[in-house]
Amino acid sequence: MVQGSLKEFTTQIKTTYKTWLDISEGRVDGAKAMLDGLYKVDGDINFMMGLSKLYGSDEELIDSHLENKKILGIPKSKWMGLTFIPWIFSWVFAGKSIMLGVWLPLMIMLTMLLAKRNEKSVTYFEQSSGLYFSVLGIITLIGMRFSSAQVTLLNYFAIAIIWGISVLLGNPLTADYSKYEQEKDLSNNIIFIKTNDHLTLFWSFIFIVQGMIHHTLELMDLGKFVPLIYILTFASLKFTTWYSKWYPQKIMRG
Repeated sequence: MVQGSLKEFTTQIKTTYKTWLDISEGRVDGAKAMLDGLYKVDGDINFMMGLSKLYGSDEELIDSHLENKKILGIPKSKWMGLTFIPWIFSWVFAGKSIMLGVWLPLMIMLTMLLAKRNEKSVTYFEQSSGLYFSVLGIITLIGMRFSSAQVTLLNYFAIAIIWGISVLLGNPLTADYSKYEQEKDLSNNIIFIKTNDHLTLFWSFIFIVQGMIHHTLELMDLGKFVPLIYILTFASLKFTTWYSKWYPQKIMRG
């Protein structure tokens, strides 16, 4: 401990003594206080984020370790990518083959749900996807048929709605996966949730845009250009990675 100010520092937290005391004694949530502008951080923000390693309890470290366990050898944070597999099959084949475009996605999704149910780790996105493909299967059983362009547009709008609704429910679905990339549980961290609100709504918008572009290309008989849509996907992934780091740092710096 050094009394007075320092010209050189690793991390500097600027706040009032009362605010810091309230946070340390649990009367004020630290993340909310930061969001409200009651304190800001200069210097190495990652060091500040790691302070819990120095002052946190052993129990917190144990909980963090347990939260990051794998399912079927796959980290929980990677399961979102796997959940997209049924959607990809449906986007590609639904208008051409009921088996490949509807029933196979449903079987894959049900298998995932069963595997994760045993671990008590089924997410909102996985539940909603299973429900959607079940409804799609029922529609085909009663004899309704869609063109490739129609079912692709339906899929894009369905996934956009699923993602958007999760924000309205107060639990953005990206948080269900990205929380496992953190060193401690941030499920109730307002900054973490707000960041994921933005990213989930962003992807909901991207899905709508992709669906409309895909549908337009199909109607104009320009289906060969559809793969270009995935350039938008890759750009959006890059933006997501950048924004997930930039936005919390923006809040911290005030």
